Amino acid sequence: MKKIATTLLIVIAATIANAQTGAEIKKSYAEVNQYSGLYVFYFCKPVKEYEHIATIKKTFVVENTNEFLQKAASYSKKLHPDGEALIFNGSTSGWADYWDVVKFK
Repeated sequence: MKKIATTLLIVIAATIANAQTGAEIKKSYAEVNQYSGLYVFYFCKPVKEYEHIATIKKTFVVENTNEFLQKAASYSKKLHPDGEALIFNGSTSGWADYWDVVKFK
């Protein structure tokens, strides 16, 4: 009898946990790529709260977006080693872009 009650309790707890987890996930949630150990949010923003460390504006000569993000992350990591993520929300022209370096709370 104890085995049945224990098994039933585990099944109920797992069902409740799964229902709560599923309710919290939105369609817009995604995993972002990392470059040089930094999370990169490109025209999107993190859900988790963060602290702004710096805004960087830098021009790179590159052939594609992936190369630009790698250079931006490496450059940011050198200037702000305590940064955990980069947020790109807009650009000026060409590859002269600006971005924020942030640290999660």
